[in-house]
Amino acid sequence: MIKVIYRFIRQQVIVPFQNSHAPVKEVCLGTSIGLFWSLTPLVGIQMYLGVLTWVFLGLIGIRFYMPIAIAMIWITNPITLPFFYYIFYITGISAYNSLGWNMSSVNFARISEVVHHSGSLGFYEGLKYWSLFLINDMGAPMFLGSF
Repeated sequence: MIKVIYRFIRQQVIVPFQNSHAPVKEVCLGTSIGLFWSLTPLVGIQMYLGVLTWVFLGLIGIRFYMPIAIAMIWITNPITLPFFYYIFYITGISAYNSLGWNMSSVNFARISEVVHHSGSLGFYEGLKYWSLFLINDMGAPMFLGSF
């Protein structure tokens, strides 16, 4: 069974890359676009954005190698994602502080406070409180830090 899976992956993934006759410029551009989308916090839609970029650039006559772009987008898998999110968050906090907005980092005491307060509210009010915390206190710095 393992040999069947290995053979399938080799035939469908590895051999097409080995036999590719794509120009170096297209491979390099595909790598750059894939890495660009992989380093944004838009996990879940990154591959769609890569395909949309491929379609849009194709309409204006710029070509790149799509399989390489998708492979680079896969870099942000669930194993590496927490590290990327942490770096995005710290970079965003630093950017906000350098702009003079004086934003402090979220610590475990703040998270515990949000969990307890949202638990004491009703379902929808608690969900709203928790969502606003995620968007304002963590999401905004993470989004800014990703760029």
